[in-house]
Amino acid sequence: MRVIAGIRRGFRLFVTKSSATRPTTDSTKEFIFNVAASSFEGCVVLDLFAGTGSLGIEALSRGAAKAVFVESSRDACKVLIQNLKKCKFESLAEVVVAPADRAVKILGRRNETFDFIFADPPYDSNLAVKTMEWVNMFQLLKKDGLLTVEHRDAIDFDNSALSLVRSKKKGDTTVSFYAHGN
Repeated sequence: MRVIAGIRRGFRLFVTKSSATRPTTDSTKEFIFNVAASSFEGCVVLDLFAGTGSLGIEALSRGAAKAVFVESSRDACKVLIQNLKKCKFESLAEVVVAPADRAVKILGRRNETFDFIFADPPYDSNLAVKTMEWVNMFQLLKKDGLLTVEHRDAIDFDNSALSLVRSKKKGDTTVSFYAHGN
């Protein structure tokens, strides 16, 4: 796993030895960032279910001003912190060690909003839909923001606040992009 673009392009990231963390492949990450934006300069990003931090670190490498990483696994957080240190992004990052539902409540209470939210919940859960509900409930996505959700199966998400912008399936991974409806 590596950083694919920006000021840390080519940096190899540490990975966990645990099979509980499923890293985003380089090709999926490249697709996400090609669709997400041509520029991350000055953006604030949220990396939910961050694992080792690959998506948030990629955004920082491409010019994001700040990244908040949410991960409940202490082992994954140790590796995430190693990756932030290796890339020299500690001062641009906040790591929240908590389940996603608790973390989004904290962020909502702090009135934090994000230009980009990356969510890669465990596939064998209903957390993809729950994540979209939480993002909407706590108003975490800026009006011109983009929520990216990696998931296995089709998502039945009926909400007038967020609309599907684009979806692409590659192997057993589907990446769906949501934005605020008009």
